[in-house]
Amino acid sequence: MKKSIMYTLGLAALFCAACVDNSTNGSGGGEVDALLEKYNNPNGGNGGGGASFMLTTNVNPENGGSVTRNPNSTIYNEGTKVALTAVPKDGYTFKNWTGALNSNNASIEITMDDVKILTANFQKVYESVQIGRQVWMSKNLNEYVEGSRCYGDVSANCDKYGRLYNWYVAQTICPVGWHLPSDAEWDILVNYAGGESTAGKKLKSREGWNGNGNGTDDFGFSALPGGVGYSDGGFDSVGRSGVWWSATEEDAWDALSRDMHYSSWNVDKYNYYLKTALFSVRCVQD
Repeated sequence: MKKSIMYTLGLAALFCAACVDNSTNGSGGGEVDALLEKYNNPNGGNGGGGASFMLTTNVNPENGGSVTRNPNSTIYNEGTKVALTAVPKDGYTFKNWTGALNSNNASIEITMDDVKILTANFQKVYESVQIGRQVWMSKNLNEYVEGSRCYGDVSANCDKYGRLYNWYVAQTICPVGWHLPSDAEWDILVNYAGGESTAGKKLKSREGWNGNGNGTDDFGFSALPGGVGYSDGGFDSVGRSGVWWSATEEDAWDALSRDMHYSSWNVDKYNYYLKTALFSVRCVQD
């Protein structure tokens, strides 16, 4: 409010100064007219007295892609048609436009008849594999969220193994169209791969496990030994063991998980890990 009052007072002062000057030099009010034009049309003109408008384009997420515009400018004369194209970066796909125009087409055309703000929305592409009737991500999730960590707090481990999440975060971290698998959904996967005592061989990656504990990766699930993290800040078992959360609770403190170890082909079910422990997350499609 204070800023608005000061602006109005300043504008009035300019008008008065121009009026005094005009009465002295007989300019016929031209300066007052110019000030009024600037006040009424702050975006400026197009050289012919017409209005002009600003176009703002945003990208969500910021690293998801870019936007090209033709003609390439920021301020456009009224009536100008502008072609916009959303260009995804590697690993992303275009989702939609929102804002001044809603569209699912990557290439659109808008007419500049007002100030316009548009956002090009992109979504990350996740590699997946179909195993029986289920579709699973073929890598551990690696999406940053507060509370998640890289094993040993080394970013290269996130690139290799994915991030580690506590059970509470794991409940909501899977992207739209995916979810944290329930214990029953893990059962379906394990049974399809041959049962609890042998499924690990077919689900493990062909490299990365200590002690020649690699699997055959028959389905492209490519399970890796990302280790675990603890609420006290410690880490353990990278290279030896991988543990994945399920969405199923055991009680108020614990939740069910699945474990693969370098020394066996088992896919073991555990129901005694605290929800505050940090495990890998593998999402399954809705």
